[in-house]
Parts: sequence; C-alpha cells; structure tokens
Amino acid sequence: MKPLAPTDPTSIGGHRLVARLGSGGMGDVYLGATRSGRLVAIKVIKPGLADEDGYRRRFAREVAIAQRVSGAFSADVIEADPDAAQPWLVTSYVAGPTLRQTVRAAGPLPEDTLRVLTLGLAEAVRAIHAAGLVHRDLKPANVLMAHDGPRVIDFGIARSNEAALATQDGSIVGTPGFMSPEQAYGHEITPASDVFSLGSVLCFAATGREPFGQAPAAAMLYRITTAEPDTEGMPPWLREIVTACMAKEPAARPTPDTLLQRLGAAPVPAQGSWLPDAAARLVAEQENEARSYLALPPRPEPRPEPKRRRRWPVIAGAAAAALLVGGAATAVALSGLPGRGGDSGDTDAPPAGAGAAAQGGGTAEQPAGLRPHEFPEPSLTAADFGEPITVQDSRAEPILSLAFRPDGERLLVGGTRMLEIWDVRLGERITDASTGIEGGWVASNVSWSADDRYVAYGDSDGIVHFLERDAPDGGTTSDAHARGVQVTNGIWDLAHDPTGAWLASVGDDLVIRIWDARTGEQLGSIDLSGSRPVVPALAWHPTEPWLATAQGRTAYVMDATVGGDVIAEIEHGGDTVNDVAVSPDGAVLATAGNDHVVNLWDIESGVQVGRLQGHSGPVHEIAFSPDGSLLVTSGGEVVDRSAIVWDLSRQEPLAELDAPGGLNASALAFSHEGALLVVGDREGGIYLWELAR
Repeated sequence: MKPLAPTDPTSIGGHRLVARLGSGGMGDVYLGATRSGRLVAIKVIKPGLADEDGYRRRFAREVAIAQRVSGAFSADVIEADPDAAQPWLVTSYVAGPTLRQTVRAAGPLPEDTLRVLTLGLAEAVRAIHAAGLVHRDLKPANVLMAHDGPRVIDFGIARSNEAALATQDGSIVGTPGFMSPEQAYGHEITPASDVFSLGSVLCFAATGREPFGQAPAAAMLYRITTAEPDTEGMPPWLREIVTACMAKEPAARPTPDTLLQRLGAAPVPAQGSWLPDAAARLVAEQENEARSYLALPPRPEPRPEPKRRRRWPVIAGAAAAALLVGGAATAVALSGLPGRGGDSGDTDAPPAGAGAAAQGGGTAEQPAGLRPHEFPEPSLTAADFGEPITVQDSRAEPILSLAFRPDGERLLVGGTRMLEIWDVRLGERITDASTGIEGGWVASNVSWSADDRYVAYGDSDGIVHFLERDAPDGGTTSDAHARGVQVTNGIWDLAHDPTGAWLASVGDDLVIRIWDARTGEQLGSIDLSGSRPVVPALAWHPTEPWLATAQGRTAYVMDATVGGDVIAEIEHGGDTVNDVAVSPDGAVLATAGNDHVVNLWDIESGVQVGRLQGHSGPVHEIAFSPDGSLLVTSGGEVVDRSAIVWDLSRQEPLAELDAPGGLNASALAFSHEGALLVVGDREGGIYLWELAR
C-alpha cells in the first residue's frame, strides 16, 4: 500500500481514492472509500488502454464473472462501469495476506486452521460452480486469509462450464504447480479441475511445499500427469481428502458437497481467531494501515495528461512449446513482464479486494521506514578477508564475469578476449577457449548450471553459447557442438535457473529470452525495448521459478512460468539499478544503484528492509553468500574501486577487500557451499579468499 501519486485520480465513480494498492500493465488498483466511509478496492483500466483491441471486452467479462461469484467467499462487487472512458470495478476491501504469504510467515498451518481453510475453500468452490463457472487458477496466491475466513479471488481467466475448454491453439491457461492433469494435457476443463487444484492448495497449506515440488513448466506438467503429490507430514484426515481430490481421473474426484459432508462443522477457535498468530497480525496491520489513510488531508489535483506506462509485449518462442505429455502436444507460453499471461489480459495489478500489494516501501530519502529482516549472523570475521590467494595477476585484460562449478574446484572466467576454466586449488588454467580472438568480448558473462551439466556464455556479437561438460577436468565441448545462437549485438547478462534446465539472457536489444539450457532452443521472450535505460542484470529466485531484473530505477521479480505474473515491482529510489540479487532464502531482493547505495527489499510485501551505504561511487556488482549472512558489493570504476563485504544482520561493513597493488573489482562470485569468494579485477587479476573453517 502506497500514497497516491500526483498523477493519480482523486475519485472514481463518486468514490474517494486514498491510497494505491497495486499497478500493472492493464490497470491500477486503489484503496478507496465510499461516501459513508466504507473501505473499498477499485480497479481501473489505465488511460488509453480501453481503446485497444480486446481490453474493454476482457474487462467487461471479468466484471460479469465477479458479479456472479460475489458473496461470502469472494470480495463483494459493489458497482462497476465497464463502459466508462476509464472502465472501473469496485469491490469490498478485504484485509488479509494471501495463503502463500501466510505460509511463508507462519510455516505449515496448524490443524484447526487447516480444517477451517478446507471447509471455506470447499464452500467457495461450490459457490463458483453453482454460478456456472470454473475458476481454472485456484492457487495459494489467489486465496486471501481474512479474519472471518478464506476468500477466493482473481477470476480473470475463469470460464463458464460450457466454455471451459483449452484455447484453440492448445496453449495452457493456469499455474503449472497447481493445475489439473486435464489442464496439462490441454483437454476439456470441467468443475472437477478446480477440485484437483483445491487438493493442491491444501497440500501446500499443510506442508509448506508445492505438491509436485519445484521445476520448470515442462517438468512440472509431466509430474502432474504421472506422479503422486507429496503429502508427507499431513494430518491423516486431510491426506485422505487431498488424495481423493487429486485423483488423476476427473470422475474419481469428490464434489465440493461431498467434501463438506465428510468434514462436518468447523472447530471453534480456542483464541478467537481461526488464523495463526503471524497471519492474524498481518490482517490487523493491513486493516490499521488502510484506516490510517482515511484521515489524510485532500491532495492537490492531479497534473493534466498523465504519462501512460508502456506495456511490454511477449514474444512467444517456437519451442515454447511443444511439450509432449502422454501423446498430447501442449503449448507452454511464457508471458511477459509486467503482464499476466492467458487470455485474461490482466497484469501485475492485484485483483480488486486484495489486501496486500507488492510495491516498494521507502526511498533513498526516507530510510526511516525500514522494517527489519531476520538475516543470519555471519560465522566469519574481518580476519577471514585478509590477504587473498592470487590465482592470476597482471593479465592486462579486464575480468568481466566469474562462475564456480558446483563443487568449487573449477572456476569459469570470462572477459575481454578471454574464456577460461581454472583449477581453483592449483591455480592453473585447464581450458582456454579464447585462442585466435582478435578483439571484443569473448565472454561478457558466464554461467555454470547448479546441476554441473551445462555452461553458457554471451559475447559482444550477441551470441548465446550453450556448452555441455564433457571431461572430468571441467572442460567443455567445442562451439560447433554448442548451438551458438545470435540474438542481438551484445549480451549483457545470463543466468541458469536453480534446476539447470533453463537459461535466461538479456542483450542490447532489451529482450529477455528464456532458453532450454540443454538444447539451446528458445522457450519464450519478454520485450522491454520500448523503454530506456538498459536492463543491466538477471537473477533467479532460489526456490521459485521467478526471475529478477530491472528497468531504469525499477526492479521486477516475475514468474517465468505460464502466466508471467509480476511478483514484485520495486522502485530503487535514487538512480538507475545496475545489478540485482535474490537472497538464498528467497525472501529478499537486493538492488545496487548509481546512487552509491544497495537497497534490500522484502519480495512478498515490497517493503524496504535494509539500506547499505558505504561506496563513494555507483555500485555495479552484488552477490549474496550461500548462507544469506553476507553481501559482497563492488564499485569497480575510477570513482570507487572498492569491494565491501557486508554483515547483513547488522547492515554494517564487515571488511573492505584489498589485494597486492590495489583492487579494482569488476566481478564477484561465492562458491556454492560458501567456502570461497573470488573477485575479478579490471586489470586482469583474479583473487580468491578461502572462507571455510
């Protein structure tokens, strides 16, 4: 929740606007108040978009569906005007975290909470089906945990029973981790599909894990159709229900009425709330924050002709897909930042009625609003960062990128006219792929997959090279075998996802591409080319299929699977973002900027949780230690040549790195187990700190 911007309207449909809940490519969601003072959520299509093909039609359909399911199990629809110059929808404001946020804050839910959640969701699904609809995207992020019970939200891709079929081109609509086998196959979608998804949601609530684990979309869809869900640690009564709901055959699943008959009445909460304490506190915080906006004085009138934000389009790759599951060809389309995929036409704006929004809180000028994050205490001291081991010095060619092999015994080095693999312990070069290079970047960036199977690098000619390990000493295959793919005039960054199956790249054409790391086939892309400055960096989330990037002063965390939801949109504050990194626990995004500052943000809420000030110039590179206790940062230019190791629990410098003859840091990397830190120098030095005890 954030204050209104000067360009925001002050009222919609006679309702006073008091704060901003969220924003996306299609619309904005505001916190508003009726004339009587009742809090409401108001979703408004952005200026000009209503005239674009399909937008008004999609919004009108969403309004009609929301009206059909309005009631005790979703946000009440108060009124709407899809025919207005800026179409809008007003619903009751529901304060409460999502189920995903609740489990992240409180862990797996206690048994009494699970029983109330199961009953509430079964009643909600029954009401949706009674309205003649199939939700098609029931997942933890679409369940609000309100003080009086759960609410199901986001009907942007819901369909009537008669029309609940896969799209004509065979593309999948839904979220892979929580969709049904028939969705994965591209078959007809019936109400039984929502029952399967209900079982998946309950499995997540009870265990804190997705029922089929974490994997790229293709692997996830295969598991859904062939594997059994992970129900370890689930109460026996709930395991029986989940197993029945998640039967592979739709006809074998119980109806919501059958589930309600099995469960009986909900237990009476022992302490007055059905929610665990952590979730109840979040509800109270959101309610109090929302009420506080009602007392704000009137704002100045908005400026004329508000600037319209660009909507970045998706370019679907041909390989995106052809996924063959049980003989049925199914399209897996990656959606673009910042919009939502599928045919809802919606974006990263949370549904009207949502009580939380992924927005940045705090700026470079207002550090007082920081909320603490529980970073672990480091096991290291400043003495651990004393004299480094010199692996290579005075090479005279800048080191641009570094990546460890998962076992920490090999180091991949990329730079100007350079691509090498080194034996870390011996300090000897094993592989040199840079012979005969006359100029330019051989490897502006490098990545070694966490499964130790694939290596990738990008060069100044705009080619993404896919290589496969072929020797025990860490060598790689030749480029002829490696499927080099030219996509632009220069590759700025690339990164393997945590599974090693995907590779993300970005170049000077401002297009993020997602690749199959094994074959070099493009799975999809996100076009950011309509806006400057450039996208500087990419970073994957450690457990979710989420990709962090930045555009100018704004950082984004997006879901790279089907749907392409924006998880967080955060304004760094002072200046352009140069690098992004995600903490090992997946909770925090770090943004490094030209304003000499590294800011830390809670990804789930968008609230600022840290601010590291110590550099005298722009910060260009950042990297978390694997245990999440440290962050290493570098300036790497004439103004600021330093590299600083930060204690995140205290948000203070632990050590400033130095090397014989000085250090002009340009590349940073921790080994996967955290025993080693390597820093590359603009003068060609490679310096290693051994941190394990």
